[in-house]
Amino acid sequence: MEMGRAESYGDYATLFTEINNAGRCFAVLAPSLVEQLKAMRSADNSVSLMTQLGISYNTWRKVQAGHPVRRSIAARIAAQLGELR
Repeated sequence: MEMGRAESYGDYATLFTEINNAGRCFAVLAPSLVEQLKAMRSADNSVSLMTQLGISYNTWRKVQAGHPVRRSIAARIAAQLGELR
C-alpha cells in the first residue's frame, strides 16, 4: 500500500490522507475531523448521518474506527463540513 499526499480544506488542518492501493484511491480521515463530526451530529442514527453528513451508518462506523473509506466519500465529508460551518 502506497501513501499518497495529504489534502487540506480551507484553513483547517489536514483532513484526510490519501492511500493508493492497486489503483484504487482511499482516504483515512484525521482524528480531529472525526471529533468535529461527532460534535456536529444531532443523533446517532442512519437518517441523521445521511441528512447531515451525506454518509451511511456503515461508513460512519469505518470513519470512527479510523479505517480507510473511498476518497470521494472523504471529499464529500470535507465539503459537508465546510457547508455546516
